[in-house]
Amino acid sequence: MTPPHTEHLLVVSLRSRDTGHLDSVWRDGRPGPPIAALRAKAPPGVPNLVLGGGEPTLRPDFPMLVEEFTGAATVATDGLALHSERTVSSLAERGLERVRIPIHSARPDAHDWLGGIPGSHRRIRRAIPTLHQAHIAVEAEVALARPTVPYLTETVAFLLRCGIRHIRFRTIQRVGPTDQNFVTTAARYGLMQPWLDAALKTALRAQARVELLGVPMCAIPGFDEFHISTPRFLLPDGVALQFPQSGTSVAECPCGRENCIGPSQDYCDLFGWSEFDSEAPSTACPIGAVERPRSGDNAAAPPSRTGRQPSTRIADVVRLSGLENVGGNPMAGRQPSATPSVIAVRFPKQESTRAIKLRLVQAAQQGAHTLQLVGEFTHPESLNLIREALRLSFHSVVLTGNLEGLSSASDRTLFKLRGLSEVWSLATPGSIAVAQRIKATANVEYRTVKNPAGEPPVSLYGPVATAATKFENGFSWPQWRPNAVDYM
Repeated sequence: MTPPHTEHLLVVSLRSRDTGHLDSVWRDGRPGPPIAALRAKAPPGVPNLVLGGGEPTLRPDFPMLVEEFTGAATVATDGLALHSERTVSSLAERGLERVRIPIHSARPDAHDWLGGIPGSHRRIRRAIPTLHQAHIAVEAEVALARPTVPYLTETVAFLLRCGIRHIRFRTIQRVGPTDQNFVTTAARYGLMQPWLDAALKTALRAQARVELLGVPMCAIPGFDEFHISTPRFLLPDGVALQFPQSGTSVAECPCGRENCIGPSQDYCDLFGWSEFDSEAPSTACPIGAVERPRSGDNAAAPPSRTGRQPSTRIADVVRLSGLENVGGNPMAGRQPSATPSVIAVRFPKQESTRAIKLRLVQAAQQGAHTLQLVGEFTHPESLNLIREALRLSFHSVVLTGNLEGLSSASDRTLFKLRGLSEVWSLATPGSIAVAQRIKATANVEYRTVKNPAGEPPVSLYGPVATAATKFENGFSWPQWRPNAVDYM
């Protein structure tokens, strides 16, 4: 369970030496806020206080800052200015007791590449014993980056040899929509689990204190008590986040774990939801072996998913690889739910075409007989998406909703919808006109629905707490069923 306390991060600097390939939001060249403004924002008694933001040691008055907050705060620093015994001794005399230094890998070239400063790893290695000699506690912060997560155990072993007994692992966030580093640096949760698991166990065996920041609980099961809450920024007057991190957590994680913060929206927009859908609670069931096909036999089609997701975690793949025969079932060992007769999908106007196509394919894998396309069809690629849906393995595809968004299509384009089984149109002149054109050109029968809001809305297929699973502007629609007359 997440600890009740929250770390308070006082922004004392607005610039960093180099942001490298990481997610620093502090890129302002202005001097930091005056000490008086900092003290006003963080009066004595603020718990779990951290002096950070940009790089505190770039302040010309850094020694005075340390003296002002004597023994009351941890200094989050890159550590590059703390390798001199004379400097560190002076700071210790002024009251410096704890520092937190980013050390992302035991391998110097990897750390230097992430931080963007050649030689920074070497200088940190010099700074750590210097700080320890001055009786200043050193904490390490390890960013979970894609190039370095395979070597996390090696990194933890290095930190332990350096005498560090407090290690924080944190995820990388996307810094605004134009941040291109996020794709190459953000570690994939489904892949990093065994490496992070081994690293945590190595640290705990050495009785080190470990913390997990920004990591969903379902991404690393068994370590729930080590998750910490997101730090609260303390912004002095005149200071604002220049590049607010848009990587907020989703409202609800599909895994169903209590207190799981879920993935960030930015992560899901780029990498999808499959790594978290696969962790939804499910009942275990026996794994049945099947006879292997003989030469010349057609391979049997895999079973429908029926609410299950194939495992996305390496730990599960390793476990299943030890079995001789899993019956060709990518969901082996997961109890199927009842096969739905109808599955509904909508096309949110702002969602990417790629994400909608992915959801359509996943919907086709659930085993439903009928695909119900529902909504207002204002997405700019609605017609092409409908045609893509007709190519899937559903026995029938029905179009239901307000069809006015398709009014600009030519008759030649509407003819390509001839594979539809039926159309349900909202009872408005514009929508009915489109339904009549589809009937005339594609020979698809239509019905009009006079009061769609008078019935319980259809359950939309897609990731929880996203636009894909909720209607907008009060619009709703009942579930399609054959020969229906209730809503007509």
